[in-house]
Order: sequence, then structure tokens, then C-alpha cells
Amino acid sequence: MSCIVDSAAISPNNQRLASVSGENTIQICNIKTGQVTQRFKGHKSEINSIVFSPNSQQLASASADYHIKIWDTKTATCVQTLMGHNNIVNSIAFSSNNQQLASASDDKTVKIWDIRTALCVQTLKGHISIATSVAFSPDGRQIASASADHYIKIWDSKTGRCRHTLEGHTDAVTSVAFSPNGKQLASTSCDHSIKLWDMIISKCAKTLEGHGNTVNSVAFSPSGQQLASASWDCTIRLWDIATGVCVVQFEGHKSKVNLIAFSPGSKELLSVSDDNTIRLWDIAAGAYVRT
Repeated sequence: MSCIVDSAAISPNNQRLASVSGENTIQICNIKTGQVTQRFKGHKSEINSIVFSPNSQQLASASADYHIKIWDTKTATCVQTLMGHNNIVNSIAFSSNNQQLASASDDKTVKIWDIRTALCVQTLKGHISIATSVAFSPDGRQIASASADHYIKIWDSKTGRCRHTLEGHTDAVTSVAFSPNGKQLASTSCDHSIKLWDMIISKCAKTLEGHGNTVNSVAFSPSGQQLASASWDCTIRLWDIATGVCVVQFEGHKSKVNLIAFSPGSKELLSVSDDNTIRLWDIAAGAYVRT
């Protein structure tokens, strides 16, 4: 798939691919056929992040226009606009029960939103630089946020209290992701590394090194046994979590790789690059299926 691509997401039912074009438009494609089935338009500036709800019925988008929109994936209509950030929104994440959304912004805050009412129920303050990424734990009780201040913060999603601050990266932290069982957190950084954190003791358990530039995105496989990372060195790496060893390196993108995601069935990886392509990779074969 070739266009000006800023972000992408695979629906949890593995049937649809959402992607963002440079025209501030979201398009939905059938993964098997590549046919565009829907287009959503409403943001006034660049869209930085999109994510499907766990039940695939909604899609959320975060934008440089300071707003977050919630879209009905059946009708392609905007059902809610979440307003409250006073700077660019960089990252969004649904809670597992589809009821809340977390957002991270250049205004240095993380917000928790009630999707039904479109109201902000918590504003989490503590980062001293832009908040770059946000993730809900699988049980919805915790939120992890990453920042250019080099730190990761773990928040209680109910009280809004910061429970832990994870220190170890030596440059901006670009993304965070919880493991499927919630016992580990992965983080990526401009320091070229990936860190695996033990969430029980809030300590770094492993540091994965090998990328030659900023690591911008990370994703756990649905089984929790593997980790995929995307880097500005134009490569994607697949890591064995138990050993910390890189088992496959995918090459083919001609520019920075900004986002990586597993298909729900764990057979494919989705990557988004500054070379204006989205690629689907066959994990077993170690090669891309189509562009």
C-alpha cells in the first residue's frame, strides 16, 4: 500500500486496516483485498495516532489540532470529539472494556476520557516535557506514559496518582506497551534501545540493543513471547523475550519505520514508514507479504 502514511492500525478482528494520509484523512481497507471501504475526514491538522477499540466498533484518532475524535466504524461518522488538551496530541489508547480512552500530549499531560460522555475524568501531571506515548494495562488499572523527559510514569487509572517513575533511558522515550498479561512493559527510546520492565518490582529486567538509530515503536505478540520493534534505521527486529535475542531482522523500508503492530493472529507484522508505505510481513518467512 503506497500513499503518504502517518499512522496505521489493525482491527482486533484482523479484518480491517486503518491508515492515515497526509490529507488528514483516515481510510479503512479490507486486509485481504486491499480495497478501501471507508474514509473518515474531520481533523483540521495532521493525525498522529489512530487505534481501534477492543470490540472493533469504534476508531479513535489523535491530532495536531489538539483534538481527539471517536468514529463509528460501521457508519464512518464522528460520534464524539474530545477537547481539553492545549497542544498536539501524540498518542491514544483504549481501555480493555471500551469505556475509557487515555491520551498523551505535547502539553506534558496525560488525560483519561469517558468515551460515552466525552468528558475528561482525570488529568495526569508530572512529566516535565512532552508526553509521547500512552498505554493501558490489560486490566485497565494502570496507565503507562512515556516522555521526552527520559522517564516513564505508571499511573493509577482510578485515582490519577503516579505510582512509579521508571528511570533508565538516557534520551527521550518514544513509546510504551504492556505485555498481554500485564507483568511486563516495553519501552523504546532515542537512545537506540528497548527496555523490558518487570511491573511487579518496577525495575528494568532487560535492555535490548542492536538498532542503529531511534527506536520509535514496540509491540508484544499476542502470546507475549515475542517483541517487535521499529526503528529509524529503516529496519524491524523481532526479539525473543525470554532470552533478549533478536531472532529476525526485517529489511526493505527505504526510510524511518515509525510504527509496528502484530496482527491478532500473530502471523503477520504491520509496519508504517516515512517511505510512504505500509508493509505486511510474514513472520515465519521473514519477508514482506505485500506493500
